[in-house]
Amino acid sequence: MAYQKRPLLKANFNILPYNILGGTAVIIAHHLGRTRPKSNRAVHAVGVQAAKFNLILSIMSKVKLGWSLLTIPQKILKANSVRTTMAANADVYTAPDPDLGEIEDAENALIAAEAEAMKGGTDRTTMRNAALFVLTDLMKRLVDYVQLTSGGDEVKIVKAGMEVKKAPEPWPLPLQVKNLEANPGTNAGTVVLTCDATKHKKTYLVEIWAFDDIPPLNDPNTSNRIPLDPWEMLVIQGGREYEAKSLISGKNYRFRVAAQNSAGLGPFSGEAQSVAR
Repeated sequence: MAYQKRPLLKANFNILPYNILGGTAVIIAHHLGRTRPKSNRAVHAVGVQAAKFNLILSIMSKVKLGWSLLTIPQKILKANSVRTTMAANADVYTAPDPDLGEIEDAENALIAAEAEAMKGGTDRTTMRNAALFVLTDLMKRLVDYVQLTSGGDEVKIVKAGMEVKKAPEPWPLPLQVKNLEANPGTNAGTVVLTCDATKHKKTYLVEIWAFDDIPPLNDPNTSNRIPLDPWEMLVIQGGREYEAKSLISGKNYRFRVAAQNSAGLGPFSGEAQSVAR
């Protein structure tokens, strides 16, 4: 059925689906009941459709409404723009769910409630919030409908008056960790490590030199006296400070740190040495 524009509703609160009880807006059956299944068979059918729907969304979610940061007047204008754009493209969106007329009613309800809320009072504000809840819920459902109907086609998404989500840019490898410092900790057998913040980092990989006979950093014969992999992982963590524990007091230890993210492991820092407390 083609969408028919509805006349502007008068500024009264009979159009809002709530009662005020103890200062709390209670959204009642005429809004929530529309989508409530009435039988076990209906419940099963809804469950199957929801599973298919969630699978599709997880694969190709591309529709963006741009709703959350808008003011109430901006949300009313946004809903109106989406509704009129979809109505103008009825060849693409033949059976909007929810119905566009229902969204128009919710717009008008919010206009009326916002006008009353401007007069002040807790009850009026609660009524305005209830009206906003209804419109927001309808618009979220409309986003879901556009996602399924458009199949992720960007041209069709724009024809719904909505935006196309930008694909997230892949992370580059983290930069090298700078200014790693190692100092004796407060407690016995500890060394405290600190470093500068590193761009594009998600976590830090902290390693300790595992070779007991630690050669000096400037020893020209170092390569002749170490195993193939002398480094052992101590921890992977998000912070830039780490306290290595259970070390031998008075013994010298060597450490290095690298930042990592989904793109991989960045270059290791220069080495830092400290005697354990």
